[in-house]
Amino acid sequence: MEGVQLTLTGIYTHDEILYYRLVVLNRSNLVYDVDALRFSIKDRKKLKRHAFQEIFLDPLWIRGDVARIPPGARVVWWVALRKEVLPRDQYLDIGLLERHGARHLHLSVKYTSVLHAKIVNQL
Repeated sequence: MEGVQLTLTGIYTHDEILYYRLVVLNRSNLVYDVDALRFSIKDRKKLKRHAFQEIFLDPLWIRGDVARIPPGARVVWWVALRKEVLPRDQYLDIGLLERHGARHLHLSVKYTSVLHAKIVNQL
């Protein structure tokens, strides 16, 4: 969207913690100022007349510069979250929100992707 791309390049697990490797590529000529990086579990289907459930997850830590992405830059982030096993009817939503802008990015991670996380013995 508008020259900025968010990609999940790997999911790893170690000691009940899931590690997500995110890559952000800014192909635009404008700096992308990050307002928030959000993780939430959402229902896959939106049913009429039923409550929509969204559970926000707080990262344990984030490695990488998450404040801004210069023009033409490629930034790699590592994010650690507590283990959350998703049911089939839910997904993990990763949202990258731009400060004072409209280039908000969202990435949906299916439960099967989380179940196939690679085991890491050492960090």
